Amino acid sequence: MVVDDVAGTTRDPVDEFIELGGQQWRFVDTAGIRRRQHMAAGSEYYAMLRTQRALDKAEVAVVLVSVEEPVSEQDVRIIQMVLDSGRAVVLAYNKWDLMDEERRYYLEREIQRDLAHVAWAP
Repeated sequence: MVVDDVAGTTRDPVDEFIELGGQQWRFVDTAGIRRRQHMAAGSEYYAMLRTQRALDKAEVAVVLVSVEEPVSEQDVRIIQMVLDSGRAVVLAYNKWDLMDEERRYYLEREIQRDLAHVAWAP
């Protein structure tokens, strides 16, 4: 498995089994999706197919959104893909602890504006 801070490094879903509260849980870290499916080519296209297959098997999807950048159209598309699949969704914000007050202010507005359709999601 290849791990790096650079977005888009993960190409294949990586499974990890974790025991929580006496129950075994399987977490799947999927490849990030950077392009629309019809525009993806090569390894990005196949990574997207594997990500969709992992989503089809999931009960809950945790969508990881970086706080370092504005909520993107791609973030919204991925969340919509989860909603369309009928899976439960949790929104997680990466690097929250590194965010300054100005970025927090703008992120809260982006969430209200761009993610209003999932305001109910934890």
